[in-house]
Amino acid sequence: MGAGDQVACMSVVALFSLALIVTSSLFVQSRAAKSPAMLAAQQVRAPF
Repeated sequence: MGAGDQVACMSVVALFSLALIVTSSLFVQSRAAKSPAMLAAQQVRAPF
């Protein structure tokens, strides 16, 4: 595997991870709006 292939693979993994984090955050926020039990989970943020 060449260097270009490795960079392309790493960028795909990074984009997928970012999309997963954003999607899970939006899901938790929508669930917290519907259920008071999820308020504690809404306050937990991933450190960046």
